[in-house]
Amino acid sequence: MANEHIGRLEIIGLGKESSAGTPVSADAWVPKMEGSFQPMTEKAKDVSAYGNITELRDSQTVKRMTEITLKGVMRDIYGGHFLMAAFGQDTITLKVTLASVVGSFTVGETVTGGTSGATGVVKRKEGTTTMYITIASGTFTVGAGETITGGTSGATATATYATGVRNHFFQLLNTNNHPAYTLYGVDSVGTYRSSYCLLDSLEFELATGNFLTFSAKYVGKKEESTSASPAFSTEENHFLAVHANLYLATALSGLSAASATKVTSMKMTIQKNVEEYMAFGSVDVDSLHNKQFKVFGEITALFQSTTLKDLELNSSKRAMRLKLINSDASIGSANATSPEIVIEMAQVSFEKWTKQGGNDDLVMQTLGFEAEFSVDDSESIIAFLQNTKTTTY
Repeated sequence: MANEHIGRLEIIGLGKESSAGTPVSADAWVPKMEGSFQPMTEKAKDVSAYGNITELRDSQTVKRMTEITLKGVMRDIYGGHFLMAAFGQDTITLKVTLASVVGSFTVGETVTGGTSGATGVVKRKEGTTTMYITIASGTFTVGAGETITGGTSGATATATYATGVRNHFFQLLNTNNHPAYTLYGVDSVGTYRSSYCLLDSLEFELATGNFLTFSAKYVGKKEESTSASPAFSTEENHFLAVHANLYLATALSGLSAASATKVTSMKMTIQKNVEEYMAFGSVDVDSLHNKQFKVFGEITALFQSTTLKDLELNSSKRAMRLKLINSDASIGSANATSPEIVIEMAQVSFEKWTKQGGNDDLVMQTLGFEAEFSVDDSESIIAFLQNTKTTTY
């Protein structure tokens, strides 16, 4: 007997597939707080009567799949894989800080560096001092910064950024064929992998005094034995509740000027409702597809006014932003900055307000929310992840 082991010895890894269903090596091995790599089978049962009171005559396996669950601390590098699997697409942007701004840059216009001649396209603006641009050509000057000019607006500003740092801009891919992953499970008994894995659900949880954690569920094709060499990165940065702020505004454009809403915890779940497609000739699934996309959650705060309660009672809509900046860590070189994650919902509605607290407890309140598609903003939810990964997920 040599293969007995506790759950801490089980390791889960994942890699994004170039072609759905074609296995790839693991890009990341994720330290787990909880998790399992489980085969799933479905049986066809023959309950025909043979003149006997026994119910079952025969059973045959007709479907083989794999379910992988994983809970862990959200970190700045491997965390991007979960956001990529959730949203479906990643655009690399350069986050630039603006000073001496003259005029107003517009989203979609080309900006040019006055010293470097580098060009980029404005992907998104955050207030008047921060822009996210996709690089079109060249390398913008760092150090003291350089003047950039908007090709359409004519706006100018001095722009600086951190060398070796990129912002990954995750947007919802509006298809039912989101990127597939190969998932690995390694323990003392063996090494297994499952290809064509789609993320079925992703939950984030944040509470005072704790880390930002995630819980992910994938479903994929049947497992197969393989080999792998797990290796964990020691350079990734975490996020804590002390790094977080939650903002609410009547419109997406107002979030940058909004004051933080004081909350003690937040949960948010993304559901992708993955469904498998089976065809004749195999017990393996033919393909998997994400279906309707749903985002919901709840926030908890001290009950000291009716502000949150009235959001539900008045059928109010708000834009919501959860922003975490790990100011305890430094990434990049020139104009070094910090790891950052932002989750932003253009429009949310509110429900299920409740009040909690016993005779000797502080009275708290919990408010549920659900993301809606904003016609004005043409989106429901996006995410930014700032780290040192300079290639897309």
